[in-house]
Amino acid sequence: MLCSAGEHFGVKALGTAAAVILLLGAGELWAQTSNCTPATLPCPSLDSTVSITIGGSPGGGGGSSGNLPREVTDGDVVIKGYSAPGSIVTILRDGTVAASFITPIEGRFERTLTIIPAGIHTFALFAIDQEAHATPTVALSVSVAGGTVTTIADLVMPPTLWANPAATTQGSPVALNGFAAPGAEVFIALPSGLPVLRATAAGSGRFSASFDTSVLSLGVYVVRGYARLSGGLLSEFSSPVRVVVLPAGTPPEVIPTEPSLPPGEEEEVRTCARGDLSNDSHVNLTDFSILIYWWGSVNQCADQNGDGSVNLTDLSILLYWWTG
Repeated sequence: MLCSAGEHFGVKALGTAAAVILLLGAGELWAQTSNCTPATLPCPSLDSTVSITIGGSPGGGGGSSGNLPREVTDGDVVIKGYSAPGSIVTILRDGTVAASFITPIEGRFERTLTIIPAGIHTFALFAIDQEAHATPTVALSVSVAGGTVTTIADLVMPPTLWANPAATTQGSPVALNGFAAPGAEVFIALPSGLPVLRATAAGSGRFSASFDTSVLSLGVYVVRGYARLSGGLLSEFSSPVRVVVLPAGTPPEVIPTEPSLPPGEEEEVRTCARGDLSNDSHVNLTDFSILIYWWGSVNQCADQNGDGSVNLTDLSILLYWWTG
């Protein structure tokens, strides 16, 4: 598993904005993305680990469908998998919630969905861990035959993952924490030049690992990880996690945490929320250019923290939400 450079661009020196020039490091900013390379580590893929079998006769009623009448063309679907203990797993069938339950302490779950009409259905699962972090949604399309039981087994939910801190100064350590099925080995792909991190989930499902940012250039990096159980079963990747590396000596007050909105202002209606100055659902060079245009002046859109001026704090917020 390797991490490779995703996007690179240069920026101009900005007159007296010395802090900005320093932040961008010799006029360059790197947006790094984690990529999986089979030559180094196995790439996570549900296709190679999840098993789908058809056999047996469905029972009557029960499951998530209560005691609704069963037709000959109906079938049952059993979903078996692994998740962090205490996490809330939600199953959707064709976009509608079919079941929601808490994963037992051993980290294994099984749920039977009854009275499923014959045909092709999409089952999607996501989990929310004990600290309210969500996994990505895992989706599977399955053909259900009438009068049979279709079993989806060996489904490993992706780990949750977050960075603490999400933004730090060059040379400071960053801790990566999360939850996975108990005993799972978690592989975390780091930026280029750093080895893959490995951590083992405890009985509670929690895992933690850290890395040093001293070898990284200044900029925004993306890391992600996946879980492997002792039998070789793999999960898909976690949600990507951004890590912002700022110059050593950056004042604490401008190191971004997750930005909050002004009191009473809803994110859904706020213009330019979370660094998206162009309102195209991406935070990239276009947004950076807009912010630089308004540097040192007053602009409601570029002034991300609402302090009346476009400055280093607003740039830090934009970098925190960087998507590339």
